[in-house]
Amino acid sequence: MINHSGQVPGSLCLVLGFSLAPKETAENREPAVASRAILFTMTDVTAPSAASGQAEEVLWSGSVSHWHYAGKWFFILLLVAAAVATFFVKPVTDESTLWFIRGSLAAVALVLFGWVRLDRIRRKYIVTNKRVSVEFGIVSKQCTELRIQDIRSINLTRTGFSGLAGIGRLEFSSAATDDADVIFWNTPSAEKIRDMVRSLQSLPA
Repeated sequence: MINHSGQVPGSLCLVLGFSLAPKETAENREPAVASRAILFTMTDVTAPSAASGQAEEVLWSGSVSHWHYAGKWFFILLLVAAAVATFFVKPVTDESTLWFIRGSLAAVALVLFGWVRLDRIRRKYIVTNKRVSVEFGIVSKQCTELRIQDIRSINLTRTGFSGLAGIGRLEFSSAATDDADVIFWNTPSAEKIRDMVRSLQSLPA
């Protein structure tokens, strides 16, 4: 029954089994959908920053010191000096023979110089905030590395005049044994590199 105000009585609605509550529309749902979208967007942005770790950074890189080739450099200087000396003291009178001697001395010196350069280029020592490594080779390379957190012992050996100049051999081992996993042969500033790696060990992983 409909009363004088044109409304259906509530008791009749209960008997007939329907409600006079306002029907949910698309406009009513928009605020809830929008709030869920904002919540998902904020979660997607903040999650990667929490899971991201520290990036690897190269702290030092170098090669074998020139002191490692002291004998070869001395021999190269002798060859060059001998070639220059032939212009002042002529061991033979024949000019063609004299130029052949000069050319031979210069060629041997150049070969030794090139060998020293290539040997230094093919060796590369690297220290990052996560690992120490040695790379060998020019075309095909071989790499041996050891994580900072796995280093158990660091041995430094310095001898002779090169040791007085701060050049030494660094050995990094994953166990307290005589067998080293990574070796920096005759590297400059060896003591500073050792202290750098030790300071990295004290940092949290």
